[in-house]
Amino acid sequence: MCRKLIFLVSFVLILGLAGNTFGALEWDNEAWVDPFWSTALNWDPNKVPGSGDEALIVLIDPSGCLIDSATTAVAKKVKVGHDAGPGDLRMTGGSLDISGGDFAVGDTDTGRFGMEDGTVTVSKGGASMKVGNEALGTFTMDDGTLTIDDTLYVADKAGSDGSVMTLSGGSVTLGDDLKVGDEGVGTLNMSDGSITIDDDLIIADNSGSGGSSLTLTGGTITLGDDLKVADKAGEDAAITIDGGTLTVGDALTIGKEAAGTFNMDDGTVTLGGKLMVGDGSGTDGSSMTMKAGSITTVGVFKVAKEVSASFDMQGGTIAVGPDVGEGKDKSMTIGDDVGGVGTMTMSDGYIDISGNLTLGDDGATGTLTMSGGTIDVGPGIGDDPTKNMNIGRDTGIGTVTMSGGTINVSDELNVGKTTMTDGIPDIGTEGTGTLTMTSGLIVVDANINIGLYGSTGNVYLSGDAVLEGDQLFIGAPASGGILDMCGDATLILGGDDLIEVCTFINSGLITVCGSVVTDEWPGWEMDFNLRNLGKTTVTVPEPATIALLGLGGLVLLRRRRR
Repeated sequence: MCRKLIFLVSFVLILGLAGNTFGALEWDNEAWVDPFWSTALNWDPNKVPGSGDEALIVLIDPSGCLIDSATTAVAKKVKVGHDAGPGDLRMTGGSLDISGGDFAVGDTDTGRFGMEDGTVTVSKGGASMKVGNEALGTFTMDDGTLTIDDTLYVADKAGSDGSVMTLSGGSVTLGDDLKVGDEGVGTLNMSDGSITIDDDLIIADNSGSGGSSLTLTGGTITLGDDLKVADKAGEDAAITIDGGTLTVGDALTIGKEAAGTFNMDDGTVTLGGKLMVGDGSGTDGSSMTMKAGSITTVGVFKVAKEVSASFDMQGGTIAVGPDVGEGKDKSMTIGDDVGGVGTMTMSDGYIDISGNLTLGDDGATGTLTMSGGTIDVGPGIGDDPTKNMNIGRDTGIGTVTMSGGTINVSDELNVGKTTMTDGIPDIGTEGTGTLTMTSGLIVVDANINIGLYGSTGNVYLSGDAVLEGDQLFIGAPASGGILDMCGDATLILGGDDLIEVCTFINSGLITVCGSVVTDEWPGWEMDFNLRNLGKTTVTVPEPATIALLGLGGLVLLRRRRR
């Protein structure tokens, strides 16, 4: 009996020793000697954590746990803030290698990690860092190097709301994703340093993450795949860029499954894929505002795909589809697909589009209100034909209201556009477009088409507006097209080249201040079936009361020589 008792006691002691060697070591609140990780008496039991130990830091006062330049710290896992209480870990140098699992700041109680310098490595395959696991986590980084094999979470689970990562220097490298707001509300603030992400950057990824945000005022973020803002239904999210550089390997989606907000006051954004604002069901209310800085997207730029979304351009530069080969879609569309309601306002800045600019496409509604700035549509690459400005295309409804600014179109301006297949109109694809200019300039290198092949187009020119193109076609054939001019508005046809200039009017009409054009009106001359070489300028003296009723044929409008 005695031998059995001795054996049992010995076995328990061995288990206890094994647990101390390969189990959890807790930062000792009662026996605290100094702030250093490397002091054995600061831990319970009294040993410095090894590569097989889980380190639990649950002391904030008097100064938490410190890894300094003389310390080489290792652990299987590290949890700052655990069941026994909140925790504080500070690093001024040295190194921390977590080789067997995750690094949690705010595990099940509040945790803080301040990194002023040094090196942290979470090296186990599939292991992550969690700033806010099931509790509030705070991570500030001023310098140093952080390398994580898998994902970095800011606000990972329920209970982690308010978790924050602040980066003002140093370097972060991630083997997988960066998720700001997974099941909690997270915030990432970055003013300097660098973050390199192998895959995606996601703002608000799951239920409970609504209100998560990223603010970039300096530094560099580089990711290999997508940037998704509001990636879970019902969970809105936002990005603010006021400096720094953001490089996205593929697409930037502002509103992936919920409403996303993107505000840019400065900085540089480069995309390897498309730019989407409001990308399908659930993303109503997504918005993009740009005041300064530059954005370059290799793919398309679409606002409001099947939903209501908006884009406000107040300054800065956007390039859509530069250096993209023939056959690639490099267009900009406001209002795309049935149910889409896209709104664009532009007061300043510059947009360079290598492909089409379309307002209201494929059953959607698109609106552009322009008071300043410049938009260049085309010239595209090689013989790629996608260089048009379309106002209402393929059953879409488009509206452009222009009181200032300049639009240059490398190919055609279509006000009301029907989809064509091998030169034949596709029945049921007729669009409706309206262009109203009270000021500003639109220069079209090719034709101005108003209501062609069943579509409906209306153009209203007044004030000091100038519309310039090669040739003018209205209502051809069997469509409804209207061109109405008032005030000091100017229509220029033929440009500066010695080419044939003609106006084809089928079932449409030209009016001046709503009145009929006749060949008796002073200062005008109409020639039927006539070609004229050189530039033709049509201006509207006061009072102007003329209109041209539907005349099937070729009509040239030119100013009468006195």
